[in-house]
Amino acid sequence: MLSPTPFPDRSTSGASSRGRAGEAALSDEHLVAGQRKHRGLEGRTPAEVFDQAESGTLTLLTAPAFTLAEWSRAKAAPDVHVKCGKALHSVPWKLIGQLVDIRATATMVQIFHHGELVKTHVRKD
Repeated sequence: MLSPTPFPDRSTSGASSRGRAGEAALSDEHLVAGQRKHRGLEGRTPAEVFDQAESGTLTLLTAPAFTLAEWSRAKAAPDVHVKCGKALHSVPWKLIGQLVDIRATATMVQIFHHGELVKTHVRKD
């Protein structure tokens, strides 16, 4: 059976039957490949190029702070407001009578209509 991707299917290639030994062999292949000399790198190995030119420019990734948000759904009232928590927030007048999604965080309230952001407010309550 042909694989839908150009990469071999590990389930049929025998790698899965090797277990931990197969995983070790795969990691060894990566180490060996990094030591091969390349013509495009003026005869240097990828590991040498990385150590000399690229490793010093790497920085640690900082984990982005997760923002806790509460979602709700409301119908825009005739007075062009929706209720979020204890506060009322305005919406564009064209949305009167339509359902909107509300995303409330600790600092702001965002109002969406059909997945598109239509209004942002500073959190009042």
